[in-house]
Amino acid sequence: MEKTARIIIRAAGEIITTAALAAAVLILALALYTELESYRIIAEADSVRYSTYKPTADDTVTFDELLELNGDVVGWIMIDGTGIDYPIVQGSSNEEYINKNVFGEFSLSGAIFLDYRCSAGFTDPLSVIYGHNMTGGVMFGGLKEFENKEYFDSHRSGTLYCGGEYYRLEIFSCFTANGHDPTVYRIPLNAEAVGDWTERILSLSECSAEDMDTDAPILLMSTCSSGQTDERTLLAAHIRPGGSPFVKNDGAVPDGGLIRLADKLQSGFGAGELIAAALVWLALTVIYVRIRRKSNGQKHGA
Repeated sequence: MEKTARIIIRAAGEIITTAALAAAVLILALALYTELESYRIIAEADSVRYSTYKPTADDTVTFDELLELNGDVVGWIMIDGTGIDYPIVQGSSNEEYINKNVFGEFSLSGAIFLDYRCSAGFTDPLSVIYGHNMTGGVMFGGLKEFENKEYFDSHRSGTLYCGGEYYRLEIFSCFTANGHDPTVYRIPLNAEAVGDWTERILSLSECSAEDMDTDAPILLMSTCSSGQTDERTLLAAHIRPGGSPFVKNDGAVPDGGLIRLADKLQSGFGAGELIAAALVWLALTVIYVRIRRKSNGQKHGA
């Protein structure tokens, strides 16, 4: 009877140990998959991915190829010294490119897109473009950096390409506002109301330029803030003629080797494969443990 009880207790202990080990392995596998998926999303949104299509002074062929791939492409934006270096699209609604990239594929990182109510030529008094606030500064994740006065003062220029022309971007304000504030997202904005709109924006500004005038169309960049759900971080710039042509990869973030490697690993191993591999590893571990126990038992018996 006592021997039977010991056998039952030993078996129960092995079951509990195996179950605990299995749970730990599965949690580890799922955590690894989640981490790889996160890196994949960041890699997918990296501006380097789109650099091939960037229009330059001596080569707009690749940009024309991008236009052929997607007729919703309306231009390109680059903010000097940052990772903001992307093509711009415009859908039939502001929801179309929330989870769709420039190539028309499903993507959680979405695309940089122009408000559907704005002119595709950026000729309105106010044009608004949107992008996700993403980890690693990709897409519009870098807008929050402009809340720092020193950073703002050293990153006040950029370039907008549209309609075959290059335009200078002169950044004059960084501020936060509610995403449903009609005084901020005022589309269309009548020319006569630009002064009042600018005054409102400057009253909200965390950082702003002193040497500013209001005689040019305005580009407003908007992304979700890290604060409240409806809070937005916004960057305002004037659009002026005479922009300098792009240089390939100028202003783009470095090509992250680790991110690329994680992307390849994730694309090769999905959640199912990782879990299957974890279970195989678990089975081998259990077999190994049992062999060791049997071996030790034989030694003690001898």
